[in-house]
Amino acid sequence: MPKSVRVSDYMADQLVCFTPDMNIFNAVDKLLERNITGAPVLGEKGELIGILSQTDCLQNVLKGSFYDDSADTVAHYMQTEVDTVRVDEDIVSVAQKLIRNRRRRFPVVNSEGKLVGMITSSDVLRVIRDFAEHR
Repeated sequence: MPKSVRVSDYMADQLVCFTPDMNIFNAVDKLLERNITGAPVLGEKGELIGILSQTDCLQNVLKGSFYDDSADTVAHYMQTEVDTVRVDEDIVSVAQKLIRNRRRRFPVVNSEGKLVGMITSSDVLRVIRDFAEHR
């Protein structure tokens, strides 16, 4: 797989995004409707402040807090420590980070740190498939 393939070549740039005050059930509905496993959470100024995944929601179901009325917003469930990748990063590096960090997705940021997309393990597999088809 050539290192010249960049994140920008395969990332999704039309994203579903959540806000921390969004109702968790509405967020789950969006994840299911769009058939995605996670989405970024943006603050008031559009800055990346977290990520919400199906796994985050499931873990809270198991803890019993999913049905707690005081915990009905995305802010209660989202992860606030978010690993990101750069838009110009090579896809091999991203594949290594996905494996090393046991992640399924990374938000993609530009040189100013602004969210510009999302890259998933499925996107990286698509690169491998495309490369194999053109050999």
